[in-house]
Amino acid sequence: MSYIIISSSPRAESQTRRTADYILSQISKMYPGESVSIVDLHETPLPMFDASMDSNTVLQDLWNPISERLAECTAAIFVTPEWNGMASPALKNFCMFVDSELAHKPVLLVSVTAGMTNGAYPIAEMRMSSFKNADICYIPNHIIIRSAGHCFHGDIALDDNKADKTARDRIEKTLKILSAYSEALMIMRKNSGDVLDVFAFGM
Repeated sequence: MSYIIISSSPRAESQTRRTADYILSQISKMYPGESVSIVDLHETPLPMFDASMDSNTVLQDLWNPISERLAECTAAIFVTPEWNGMASPALKNFCMFVDSELAHKPVLLVSVTAGMTNGAYPIAEMRMSSFKNADICYIPNHIIIRSAGHCFHGDIALDDNKADKTARDRIEKTLKILSAYSEALMIMRKNSGDVLDVFAFGM
């Protein structure tokens, strides 16, 4: 199996990227030998999507390397900061570029917030508006990293850091679920034939 993580904060050294790095390290630890990589939308920013994609070679040159990595993966993880109660504009713009590369592949949503009770709105927003045409399969489980500034500093959580311990535990358990979905949907894609090509833009 092959995993790709989308870190969607446009900021350098962000809490979102630190979360993505920790998830990568956990996948490598739990599933040694399996491929896992990060696309950082700060390091590789995409311009605003527009309808000229099919004829715009500049956009194609930027997107095609990412598109190839998405097509090769069997599961993806979208990590978004919460800004003004919304998902990252960079992630929503990223989803505009996605065509069929993630079709019928499991995707785990991860929301990162500095607050102690926030983080749910980006999950709801992504589930509502970003899956249809691309046939992205968001799994029922998601992760909200609260008090993110206190999480993922060092290899282990300190005993008195409840937020960090909870985040690490949720990530470990949810990655096991994502792995199971990855295996199951590989069979689905293999056996579905031409059915997936019908109604290309959803029902």
